[in-house]
Amino acid sequence: MKRLSFYIVALLILLASISVVEANTPALKRISGTDEIETSVEVSKVGWDNAEKVVISRVDEFPDALSGAVLAHKEDSPILLTYSDSLSYGVKNEIERLGAIKAIILGGEMAISSFVENELQQMGLQTKRIGGDNRYETAELIAKKIGITDKAIIACGENFPDALAVAPYGANYQIPILLTLSHEVPNVTQKALENVQKSIIVGGPAVISDDVKNQLPNPLRIAGNDRFGTAANILEELGMPAHKVYLATGLDFPYALIGSVLAAKDEAPLLLTRDERISTNTAEILKAKSPEEIIIIGEPEVKNEIEDLLGKPIFDDEVTEDTIYGDDWKYIGEIKDGEPYGEGTLIFEDGEIYEGELKEGLRHGYGTNIWPQGDKYTGEWENDLRNGQGTNTYASGDKYVGDFNDNLRHGYGIYTWSDGAVYEGNWENDRKHGQGILTFPDGSKLQGEWLQGEFFR
Repeated sequence: MKRLSFYIVALLILLASISVVEANTPALKRISGTDEIETSVEVSKVGWDNAEKVVISRVDEFPDALSGAVLAHKEDSPILLTYSDSLSYGVKNEIERLGAIKAIILGGEMAISSFVENELQQMGLQTKRIGGDNRYETAELIAKKIGITDKAIIACGENFPDALAVAPYGANYQIPILLTLSHEVPNVTQKALENVQKSIIVGGPAVISDDVKNQLPNPLRIAGNDRFGTAANILEELGMPAHKVYLATGLDFPYALIGSVLAAKDEAPLLLTRDERISTNTAEILKAKSPEEIIIIGEPEVKNEIEDLLGKPIFDDEVTEDTIYGDDWKYIGEIKDGEPYGEGTLIFEDGEIYEGELKEGLRHGYGTNIWPQGDKYTGEWENDLRNGQGTNTYASGDKYVGDFNDNLRHGYGIYTWSDGAVYEGNWENDRKHGQGILTFPDGSKLQGEWLQGEFFR
């Protein structure tokens, strides 16, 4: 009888242990389409059976979208993505499925053309455009639409991760997201803050300086050692529920943007990840919170690693942290197969320093590079070249924030000269090319189309 009792107790302990493992293993779901635009359609299908309104945002430029998630949640609307000059069939079909009768367009006609607006109107939708002369004005206009009370969230307008990571929190509490420069509060943002009693700053001093922080009302700063850490700390420090967690790449904005609205609808946080593996900060918060469900937005290949999080090492056993030396450089950080791979610091003999992500010995992912002459770049890299979105400050005092392709300014960006002149618009191979506005130090403007650096018409 004693032996039988022993076996019964042992069996109960075993069953209890199995149930604990199952309870701590999150259910996994991925919402994805063939690209960013189709993924926005799939997210809409998951979150909305119908919607009176839809929010339309540009797929390849983030500035006007940074504050849009809070507005979309207020309107109980999905964010659907579009190119500047045309709506996809998938988006049109989704608008019809939802039964929408109104469309809110984020950004001016330089961001989303009048042709797209006409397409929406021809579908029978009423349209309303929210767009200022720049991203800071657009954020202020969105904040007015939401309603500015005694609190505001302050994010850097020069990049997207922090604003989108905090968007579900802002959406659920209807706290508007206002934008600032790294070292200066724009006048339009200062005006919007006149009656605000408390501000939540997202991002560390390298993103939003202490000088800016000191100009803000009763500021609370939430920051991590990088964008992934900041997203994790937003979840932790703001006490967000984590029974369900959304996960999107932190290296490009569309998936995080559309995911943030669905996360807000589920009262869930949004965490960020690399495309190929999970950052230490993201892994640690997932382990600590042990969510019941993790929903991946888009295509970053992280699913298998998430499955291993609760009981196995986060990274490959082959990845270690050490120091290796080259002919004219030293590397300190994660190593795989004898090469820099993961997070680390490269120090070159001539004084150049890189701190960030690497792959197979090349700068690849997100990182900061400082050159001996004083130039500095923080942003996205691919195969040792600046590729994607980033901020380049120059020893001359000039500054560029925007898109790069193979080390050249290419796409949409803002260039500020040391004398105060500013160009905001399209670039091609380091030259102003396409639609843009050049504002001179005296306030006069030259707006229109540019061709290979020269004003065309």
